[in-house]
Amino acid sequence: MAGRAPRDKRDHKALIKGAGLPERSVPICLHADLRARMEDLDRDLQAAEKAREDAGSSLASGGESHRIASEIEQLREQMVEHTLTFRLRALPRRKWTSLQVDFPPRDGNTHDTVAGVNIDAFGDALVRACVFEPEMDDEDWANLDDALSDGQWQQLANAAWAINARDVDVPFSRSASRIIRASADE
Repeated sequence: MAGRAPRDKRDHKALIKGAGLPERSVPICLHADLRARMEDLDRDLQAAEKAREDAGSSLASGGESHRIASEIEQLREQMVEHTLTFRLRALPRRKWTSLQVDFPPRDGNTHDTVAGVNIDAFGDALVRACVFEPEMDDEDWANLDDALSDGQWQQLANAAWAINARDVDVPFSRSASRIIRASADE
């Protein structure tokens, strides 16, 4: 028949058996206070580059720019050393819905009503249920709660929500595609 999609001939049993739940990784710098220093240095670098350009100096004479750039790189390395990458895995569907039932929306709270859960309590429980690396005990979670800003916590909560409640499709990497295409042209 014209217009019918071809049937999927793959072994569905093997695909289902080998299925894995969606995962995300969320890197968080636990010394985010260093970011302000990085921003200051970046402004200093831009000013040094502008001064060098205004003076008509060549790249070879960018001593101040080079010094600042080196300091930025050292600071970046320091931030990387203080970055912890959290790996999150979606909950199986029934566990997800069970967790939602455990945290019903608060009466009169519009945000809760839209989300279908008490978003404050649910978010905490969801993150704890989804993070599988690093392995953390109650003391670690308490210490982390004191170490993260709300914005950093929201990065974890948003990732946990996304892998459980949003479509997960096959991602497309423009960079990889561009590199493959460029090497094929050579």
